[in-house]
Amino acid sequence: MRARAVVFWGAVLVLLVPAVLLSVDRVVEPDGGFWIQLEAFTPWATVLYAGALLLVLLRLLAVRRWRSAATAVALVAAAGLAVHLWWFSPQVTGSNPPPAAGAETLTVMTANLLE
Repeated sequence: MRARAVVFWGAVLVLLVPAVLLSVDRVVEPDGGFWIQLEAFTPWATVLYAGALLLVLLRLLAVRRWRSAATAVALVAAAGLAVHLWWFSPQVTGSNPPPAAGAETLTVMTANLLE
């Protein structure tokens, strides 16, 4: 295997492994500890999937061999990107469902007191 291919697949793995880990964490919804803290970073999986997809698509355009492992990796990255965009879109578009009839108003206050 050539050095360029090793560097390329290493970069793709560096992007995809954390993205898949964040996706699994989001789907499993763990009870506590480290995994709950990790779930706060799930929006970053969108960036990781997009970067991996961009790298793989550029390689596919350069090599012009669409029947390869890169095609399968591109499909995985595109599916992960689509799922995370679907999960994250209500936060950006403001299209959250309306509250139920008769629901009480809940006010949440946060303060970052750590300096």
